[in-house]
Amino acid sequence: MWYRRKKDNRIMLEETAKETANAKKKVRTVKKIQKKSTKQKESLSKNLKLGLVLSGGGAHGAYQAGIVKALYESGYRFKIISGTSIGALNGYLAAAGEIRELERAWMQMQRMQLLNAGTFSKLIFSRGNSLLEDDLQQSILIQHVKASKLKKTKVELITSAVCVQDGQLHYFSSKDAKTKQEQIKRILASAAIPGIFPPIMINRRQFIDGGLLTNTPIEPLMKKKLDHIVVISMEPEKFEPGNMDSIGQVALRSMSIFFKSQAQIFIDYWKREREYHRKVQASAESINHMIEKSNLQKSAPQLVKQLRSYLQLTGGKTNLPLLHVVRPRKRLILEQLDFDGRKIPYVFEQGYLDGIKFSKSFSRKISTGK
Repeated sequence: MWYRRKKDNRIMLEETAKETANAKKKVRTVKKIQKKSTKQKESLSKNLKLGLVLSGGGAHGAYQAGIVKALYESGYRFKIISGTSIGALNGYLAAAGEIRELERAWMQMQRMQLLNAGTFSKLIFSRGNSLLEDDLQQSILIQHVKASKLKKTKVELITSAVCVQDGQLHYFSSKDAKTKQEQIKRILASAAIPGIFPPIMINRRQFIDGGLLTNTPIEPLMKKKLDHIVVISMEPEKFEPGNMDSIGQVALRSMSIFFKSQAQIFIDYWKREREYHRKVQASAESINHMIEKSNLQKSAPQLVKQLRSYLQLTGGKTNLPLLHVVRPRKRLILEQLDFDGRKIPYVFEQGYLDGIKFSKSFSRKISTGK
């Protein structure tokens, strides 16, 4: 069974390498066109208020990082970035404008499988509160990030973590962080996978991975004045039809299904809210038009005033930003907890190529307002 799994991984790696090589040829032409339009897109993103949501997903963060690189190379700049778990780590580097450092951090990742027989036995018999120390995240943050650059870019970074004591989800804004160490603690807390990495102490309370309650943190951007929000999810558009052969496969697939459905519930809710506001606003405009054409303003000015106040409250000019979701077409060759240095470059490149395709469609949607 283990041999079949290993063989499947090798076949996936070979297929991904072929797909990447073919896609690269097509992308060379696209990149030539992109260079000409990048300045135009930069000026467009300055006029528009864009938000970016980075979901959690462990090693799948390499795919996410590739998309982020493509978006920034295409000239898009974001006012606010919301990330959880690995999305918080990627988000910190993106918010600081350290796109080269983001790529370098992933390319330097050594082979590290977080879960195996040894770690499972430690999970059962250990008296500690985690299998690993937080050295991995610490090293990424300390080596590749300068807090001063985050302040210079003026990009707001929002990270999420769950408090162990009250069981509530907490959002932390970079605007409130007074020191670099305080900001690093918040990111470490957001990426503290329960049982794998230790809880992080913030204000005498323990915090763990925010993905436990919200793996795709769109919610904190709801009240922000944005025009468009790009959501990068690492769960595939479609799951493979084959049977699961091991406990690990079943567990990882279950996790993936849970994260995808969790995000989809919120995305569907967002779409319904947008449609509701659109209909209410259209009705308010129609009624206002009817009032202007009638004699009500002269015959019943007080009634018109009250009616317009009511319409302003119910319809108003409340426009929720448009959501744009980008995710892989099929399952990535990496599992969430397998930071395999051989596969990471392929996954990063896959994200980069998907990001270039998405940037083109996103540009069209921005220009049409859809």
